[in-house]
Amino acid sequence: MKIPNNAARAIAFLLLFVAGVRAFAADGGIIGRYALIIGKNDGGQDRVMLRFAATDAIAFSTVLQEMGGLEKSRQVLLIEPSFTDIHDGFARITEVIKNEQVSLRRSEFIVYYSGHSD
Repeated sequence: MKIPNNAARAIAFLLLFVAGVRAFAADGGIIGRYALIIGKNDGGQDRVMLRFAATDAIAFSTVLQEMGGLEKSRQVLLIEPSFTDIHDGFARITEVIKNEQVSLRRSEFIVYYSGHSD
């Protein structure tokens, strides 16, 4: 079975990302990693409903937790969010980062979006 180029690129990116996160897992709390993860199947009235955007976002969140060591408390996962929900999600993760910033040397922030692109 041949893997489509887009899927192969996504898998390669994810593996490299997880390897990078794991490489810094023993940093003693010096680096704080955070993520805002969004999955939206519904692209609007004139758009075809996507089938896997939401489940992709959930899977990405799980991979970050289980393989990347990113604590659930440092993630905001939004499924089928409205514009306001996304705005609030950014505000929530910003607050988490601000509260932990004092004890960190560096913060890294990931935004993952799975859904319609335009």
